[in-house]
Amino acid sequence: MGPRVRNRLGVVALAVVLLTAGTACACFGSSPAFLDEMKRTPIDSSTYTYWSIARTMVDEDLWDIFLKYSSSSEAKQIQALGLARSSVAYSAAGSASGSPVRVFGGDYDPGQVQGYLRDTAYTEDAGVWMPPEGTGYRPLALSGGAILFGEADALTAYVIVREGEDGLSLYDNPNVRKVADRLPDGVIVDLSEAEAGEEAYADLVSYGKSYRKGDEGQIELTAVYMFQDDPSAGQALDSIGEYLTGCGFTDVQAQREGSYVRATARIGITDFVDSLTF
Repeated sequence: MGPRVRNRLGVVALAVVLLTAGTACACFGSSPAFLDEMKRTPIDSSTYTYWSIARTMVDEDLWDIFLKYSSSSEAKQIQALGLARSSVAYSAAGSASGSPVRVFGGDYDPGQVQGYLRDTAYTEDAGVWMPPEGTGYRPLALSGGAILFGEADALTAYVIVREGEDGLSLYDNPNVRKVADRLPDGVIVDLSEAEAGEEAYADLVSYGKSYRKGDEGQIELTAVYMFQDDPSAGQALDSIGEYLTGCGFTDVQAQREGSYVRATARIGITDFVDSLTF
């Protein structure tokens, strides 16, 4: 499973987040938020993770998930730029050319953020901002209301895809798209190609998991596994159920849908948070 100076930017961003986060999937015809960001992730990403930071802020049961994000090095670097950590609406992690990149989306004013970067002695080269030596901070880029962290070459490749200049997105990978389209929206969503994920079953192609708030104190999981054929999916049913049970999930139910397996389960929020890394 993969997962702070307050100023007017943070206040405005949080207001926009709270107004939009709860309605993003309530509108007829809208797509899950994790898909929108997936369409701006380079196609060579073998894994993809999406966190709805906004949702974790407005539900007390999910505050411990928010704290996982807010204690990260990237959240601290965002704060050092003069933005409130609560100004982040979502985080998405992928890669470009084998190098990891993490995206933090919010309602940022690029001009004002660039001013903070200059004031704190970052240097800019071809759209990539390099931090001052000795700070331990990561290089970053700005793109479409998001701050991206990663190595320079990966950031450049990411921005090209995000801004529609060239290149295919992860959503153009049919093995990942077919799983993603079967997943419900969630607070956290993970997608992996078979060789990159932590689960291994014969003839598994790719899989994804969506975690959302269930009954009080519970997280509900929907997992979708794509196999090469129907027999492979049927043979994996028991193993998938055993794996999820071994991870602490209860009420595990798995069923085959052609060459796919759909599994549902639940887990206590405390146990779920203990298993999370950001």
